Amino acid sequence: MSRYEDCQWLELQLRMERAESDLLDARGRINAAMAIVNNQAEREDLWFKPEYITEDLLQQELRRLHAAIEGVSQEECALRALGATGGGEDE
Repeated sequence: MSRYEDCQWLELQLRMERAESDLLDARGRINAAMAIVNNQAEREDLWFKPEYITEDLLQQELRRLHAAIEGVSQEECALRALGATGGGEDE
């Protein structure tokens, strides 16, 4: 193999390793999100009687789910939500 082919091979190998790492990370986030969704589906306080569900509880659970999907902490997800709704300090 020539030096050029060696470089191409190494570049392809690095890309493959990055793709495998990204895939593993995505699978972890999907598994975390599915666990939260399954937990939420079983919670009577979310589904049993609508008059008992507070908006705060629903927002908390949505933040938890989004955090799992995005692979960030719940706090970071809440801060992002505040920034997106104009509640952030930098606006």
